[in-house]
Amino acid sequence: MGKIVKLDKLIIERIAAGEVVERPASVVKELIENSIDAEASTIRVELSDAGLKKIRVIDNGVGMDKDDAVKALERYTTSKIKSLEDLYCIKTLGFRGEALASIAAVSRLEIVTRTQNSEIGTRVVAEGGVIKIVEPIGAPIGTTVTVYDLFFNAPARLKFLKSRTVELSHSVDIVTKYALIFPDISFELSNDGTQLISSPQADNILEKIVHIYGTEIARNMIQIDVVSDNLHLYGYVSKPSVTRSTKKAMHVYVNKRFVISNLFHNAILDGYRSMFFRGRYPICVLNLEIDPNEIDVNVHPTKLEVKFKDENKVFHFISEAIREALLSEELEPEVDVERIAEIETSPQTGIQPTQANITRSEQPPVPISSQITPSKPLVQTTLEKTILSIEEISRLTQQYKIPWNIVGQVAKLFIIAYDDENMYIIDQHAAHERILYEKLLSEYESGEIKKQTLLEPILVSFPIREALILKDNLDMLNKLGFEIAPFGEDSFVIRAVPVIMKKVDNMNDLKEFLDELLELEGVKRRKIPSVHEIFALMACKAAIKDNDVLDADMMANLIKEMHSVPKDPYHCPHGRPTILAIPLKKLRRLFKRTA
Repeated sequence: MGKIVKLDKLIIERIAAGEVVERPASVVKELIENSIDAEASTIRVELSDAGLKKIRVIDNGVGMDKDDAVKALERYTTSKIKSLEDLYCIKTLGFRGEALASIAAVSRLEIVTRTQNSEIGTRVVAEGGVIKIVEPIGAPIGTTVTVYDLFFNAPARLKFLKSRTVELSHSVDIVTKYALIFPDISFELSNDGTQLISSPQADNILEKIVHIYGTEIARNMIQIDVVSDNLHLYGYVSKPSVTRSTKKAMHVYVNKRFVISNLFHNAILDGYRSMFFRGRYPICVLNLEIDPNEIDVNVHPTKLEVKFKDENKVFHFISEAIREALLSEELEPEVDVERIAEIETSPQTGIQPTQANITRSEQPPVPISSQITPSKPLVQTTLEKTILSIEEISRLTQQYKIPWNIVGQVAKLFIIAYDDENMYIIDQHAAHERILYEKLLSEYESGEIKKQTLLEPILVSFPIREALILKDNLDMLNKLGFEIAPFGEDSFVIRAVPVIMKKVDNMNDLKEFLDELLELEGVKRRKIPSVHEIFALMACKAAIKDNDVLDADMMANLIKEMHSVPKDPYHCPHGRPTILAIPLKKLRRLFKRTA
């Protein structure tokens, strides 16, 4: 007897459901797309227990009659396509006819729906993919789909879900993505009765950006609206000064379908070429309108991937459109100030952060040691290099008892030193980062991280997804020398920071630190980043920066403290080298010197 057998219907349905329904957010995505395709102008998402107990999506779309409501729960049934040719000219978000059947297979599902032409609605109840009830019911025009007890019949799937906060943040992310690109649709999201997103209908994408990211980000967005050869790119990109450390805020769409596309992302970054540091990414909301015949969205059941028929054409169009917009002064967005003020003060969006009266000092950074005396005049000090006199080199070596002779600072980035055997090039930022990291570890292991109370508390706000994750991390942060407390649904008040981060004491710097901490959490896909990761980020933010001009004593103290680092002074916490040693013998050979 052969070994190959035909799988039964139940196993086939479970496998298919696993491709479409990965987590509660997958259900939210599929149901929202159905609502959009049904021409809804209002979509409300209600979750219980981050969607594990209940997911309800309510819309005011065209609704379904009884026959369609029943047929919608069968696999491979859809109103979106009817022929093979339609598959290559898709104009809707849904088309595969799998979503509702896949969701029903792993949940207890209820559909209540009514069309405009019907006086009475229809209620359909299914459990594990089997229809149990079909009955008439009074209902408003539109459709309400309720999913109870997701994965009740596939408990192994529950083991692979993350914490409730992480799962909820994924649903927040889905609603955010569609709220941004469909300004004419009102979106709401709540969990356990607490409203998380309220994004009313708006006139344009920029107003939606205000709803999600706030006024300050919206003021730093540049409009894109370019048409060429049947391609239309429109939306907004941030100025090069406004970036993030991951691609999470790069919202890209093809024919208003949110997609994950390396080509699209790389084209955007190419448009920004040389405008910001490597490893930084812009905030953007961009939609590419393209002939459906020129793309293939039937790549994966989740419909998140897309293939372009002419990739080079699309890449260069996107890149050049963004490049021209960034270089143009005329594309500065005009924001309706009155409209923004109305949005910012509405109860749904929380409170607007206030500016603290603390600003970054315009002076060079304070010395690493507070016991440093002013240095003697230098031979030469410019914006690019600081070269020390022979007398100054001798003084520093004796005063700080360091084994190296310091030559000076080059390019406001490197310190040059030497001894009898080597010439040393020290990366000032990486070296200081390592010193601060070791100090933080030492304080943490001793049981107390020294903290400094801010002159004035600082209020910072985040998009709701990031706010949820930050709340999950507050206990950890407060143990590490911060004093941070919630202040409403999406805002936090900061009253103290670790002493080592005393230079990072204004709203912009602290907001940037917390932004990067949240992005770190997202990249690592853990509930809470490790202590070492947080210390590495704290040290990076507090360390001497590139382009900081150092005087002689600051350079000497940095080298002295480097020699006191107990573990691996040769690398920063992120693994980059802090010191390069070049043997003088090798230099002599390179210059053909035999003596």
